[in-house]
Amino acid sequence: MVLHETSKALQEKYTSSTLTTTELEHLVEDFISAVGTNSLEYLGYNVNMSFMIYGMSKAALNALTRIEAREWAGVKNLLVVSVTPGFCATDINQNASDARPAKLGADSI
Repeated sequence: MVLHETSKALQEKYTSSTLTTTELEHLVEDFISAVGTNSLEYLGYNVNMSFMIYGMSKAALNALTRIEAREWAGVKNLLVVSVTPGFCATDINQNASDARPAKLGADSI
């Protein structure tokens, strides 16, 4: 996950057990705005991170999954999950030779 390449403060925000959907939306909006104003480093993002936008979108999805799982925890017969298959060879990384085969990533579902 790319969060290990962000500031400790950002890591704590994205992984907080009390994070709300509204707070997550603000984090994502701030990130998008910072991309546009070239101020990512000021907010605690590593500007040299590979595939930063893709990675942060996955970090936000993981955070949203935790929020939804927490909010729906009391509903019987409902399980909220997301899958993070890891670094897999795909078009986005030109089928990187050091990546897992996409089929192996799909098998994690």
